[in-house]
Amino acid sequence: MYYTKRGSFFVCRKGVFMKQRPIVALAVLWAAGYAVARCLPDGLLGTASSLIMAALAAAAWLVRLPYRRWISMLLILAASAGWYQGADTRNVSAFGALVPDPFPGSGMEVEVRGTLASTVRVDGDRASFVLRTEEASSAVGRGGNLHERVQVSVRLLREEEQQTAAAWKRGDRLALHGTLREPGAARNFGGFDYRSHLRQQHIHWLLTLKGTEGVQVSSVPFQWSPVQLLRWNDALRDFLKNRINELFRPEYTGLMKAMLIGWKEEIELEQYGQFSDLGLTHIMAISGLHVGVFIGSLLWVLKRLGWSRELYLLTGILFLPLYMLLTGAAPSTVRAGIMGMVGLYAVRKGIRSDALHAVALVAWIMLVWEPEYLLDIGFQLSFLVTIGLIVLVPRVSTLLPIPAVSLRNTIAMTFVAQAVSFPVTIYYFNQFSLLSWLANALLVPVFSMISFPAGLAALAAGIIWIPLGKIAAAVAEIGNWLAFKTIAFLTMTGGWVTIWPSPSLWWIMAYSALAILLYGAINQWISVKKAASARDAFLRFEAGRFAWFRTSAEALRVVIFCLLSFALLLIIGYGPAFFPRTATVNMIDVGQGDSLLIRTSGGATVLVDGGGAMTFQKPGEAWKTRKNPYEVGKKLLVPLLKKKGIHQLDYVILTHQDTDHSKGLQAVVEEIPVKRFIFNGTFKANADNEKLFSTILEKRIPLIGGTEGMSIPIERSTFLQILYPPARENKPPAEDEEIPLEKDQNAKSVVFLLYLEGTKWLFTGDMGKEEERELLQQPELLPEKEVDVLKVSHHGSKTSTSSEWLDYWKPKLALISAGVNNRYGHPSPDILERLEQRQIPVLRTDLLGEVEVQVKNGNISYRRKM
Repeated sequence: MYYTKRGSFFVCRKGVFMKQRPIVALAVLWAAGYAVARCLPDGLLGTASSLIMAALAAAAWLVRLPYRRWISMLLILAASAGWYQGADTRNVSAFGALVPDPFPGSGMEVEVRGTLASTVRVDGDRASFVLRTEEASSAVGRGGNLHERVQVSVRLLREEEQQTAAAWKRGDRLALHGTLREPGAARNFGGFDYRSHLRQQHIHWLLTLKGTEGVQVSSVPFQWSPVQLLRWNDALRDFLKNRINELFRPEYTGLMKAMLIGWKEEIELEQYGQFSDLGLTHIMAISGLHVGVFIGSLLWVLKRLGWSRELYLLTGILFLPLYMLLTGAAPSTVRAGIMGMVGLYAVRKGIRSDALHAVALVAWIMLVWEPEYLLDIGFQLSFLVTIGLIVLVPRVSTLLPIPAVSLRNTIAMTFVAQAVSFPVTIYYFNQFSLLSWLANALLVPVFSMISFPAGLAALAAGIIWIPLGKIAAAVAEIGNWLAFKTIAFLTMTGGWVTIWPSPSLWWIMAYSALAILLYGAINQWISVKKAASARDAFLRFEAGRFAWFRTSAEALRVVIFCLLSFALLLIIGYGPAFFPRTATVNMIDVGQGDSLLIRTSGGATVLVDGGGAMTFQKPGEAWKTRKNPYEVGKKLLVPLLKKKGIHQLDYVILTHQDTDHSKGLQAVVEEIPVKRFIFNGTFKANADNEKLFSTILEKRIPLIGGTEGMSIPIERSTFLQILYPPARENKPPAEDEEIPLEKDQNAKSVVFLLYLEGTKWLFTGDMGKEEERELLQQPELLPEKEVDVLKVSHHGSKTSTSSEWLDYWKPKLALISAGVNNRYGHPSPDILERLEQRQIPVLRTDLLGEVEVQVKNGNISYRRKM
């Protein structure tokens, strides 16, 4: 063993770790080398240097150089960095000669030929797949033997085209004519980077086209090849999906497809959200739990059939790659599958297996095969939790004063899994449920002992005879019913979901170090207490020999210190807004819409508008609706607010109820606590607004009709003063009076001044020139004649921001929120010229992405995303 038998397992004898756990050391160093490579200049190292460093490391060990362990470790680290940079250097597009430099933002027309390299996913009016291109031509040039993967998106024009696209199969040869575009990079601080996401899959381009008529398909004659194997696998998955539909009731089919064959596309959004809030999404991802139950069930059946030990173990080894392939071969599945194969092989050969060595070997193999795995969330969580369970569960279990072994182990496993995954979870997902440990402790046994095994049995039996499969399916549905009822009860309480900003690297390192120190201190405290009460002198001697402390009081003081330090670290991580900070105004890039976040130095928060995409759907086009359409609030705004650590919003201001300002607020109100909601006192009747205001009323959020002259304090040095709409049109309605309907919302926009840390800001919504003129004719309503920052109205439309308006306010800086290449041509060249004539600097989201304006001691500075 690489750790001492007594005392802390973190205390290693000199050189034992490298000598007796070489694969563990190799895997750790290899992952660390990749991390180092990402910090080095591109192209500094390469594959050749990696191989040389690896050879030198082996030579240093073989010739027994002095300090060979340290030398070998450094050389392995360098070899790993070179391997990563070599792979990264090769991860470039082969389309270089076919595209101009710089590449036009609107894209360029190309013709490509290639092989369909994935399944085709049809969702509403969109069909998407990956094409491995072989030939391509454009106005710039022509190229062959490209072998480049391209993400293709076909916009379907007629309902019958859904069936046409669904008939395309992996391996078909396609010829397409469409528009080649670069994937979008992250346009907001901390936002999702689609370009990097695709690059990790070795995809560098998007190809879009309209209608299936632009796709020429030709089937390839049968031939033995990996593509043919994958094509058969796709057909088998389709067959199993249909069989699951026949075996289970509709409310359970999405979950069962995810658990049984790794198909998560049909999980209901509400159901997925409940699982996510309680930290249960790992149940839907094929991992060690599923692989273990699958292989255990298979071996149990084969043993009952009288197969020999050698034969059923060999069968298990051969079945695992097929199972990995059938369930989608996600990193967590591959990790569990290879570990299972290693374990079965060791049992078959009578070799004593070492789980830690096995998981390290699998990690190293996967990282060598695909260095980009290191950045995969599933890879990170799968290996961290697995290593944590292997190393920590036996030790944490011994610390728990619970006599029942099974209960003690269950609690230890749940606690360790939650503690190990916590930093990664809040870094990527920015939320954590305080009921997650309870939900996992209660429901993981239900899924692993009832739902999943019964589901496997149902699917296996249902392949032979559906009525037989339905018997086992009924058992699985009982487990699902119990689980769903429990989940509904826990989420009904709010799930106790806490919002966390993405922690820094130093915070994660401090968390890990304190967790290790805390475990060691508690372990030593218990050991010293036992030794103090022991009658056996030898036991007292042995305990003291490996103890950090001589008395239990000394150990207890260290435990208390670690607990207090850990609590302080969690407070710092949870609420950086608790501490003084620079006041900021973030103009978030929500595309063609508005959304601005105001944060004061004291931590108060105000959200002005929420963006939102407008949809244009004619009668009879319901087929175009997608299962999970892009919604700016849910997919962009809420994740960004959580990443910034916004635990609650003191005010949400909806300047007016047009879709590009209001629709994104639905997700905000649902997922983030809101104290007060200010609107213009009117209502624009449509389904989105009805849902938004119904949610506000259900959550008992106070509704405030903004009116001219209203002053709203935010903090001591920060307040709002509303200038528009007029009070006579916006008087608060009586209890029995209905809010007036108003279709033209632009003319009723809430216009207000923000006084922030000694600076003045003017927010204008989508007000037009008429409203500007009306305000200017009432100077008694305008307390100021100059502002520091103007949020230009209506995305820079020529219908607003008149010369008189600019001359009155004399802004020092102008902000314009507009979508890239939007159909309206915003901002108008006339408005830009008007601002330029007055030498007013302009910050635009369509050019700069998110803009963060910082205010400190009356001074303004800014940073931009792009």
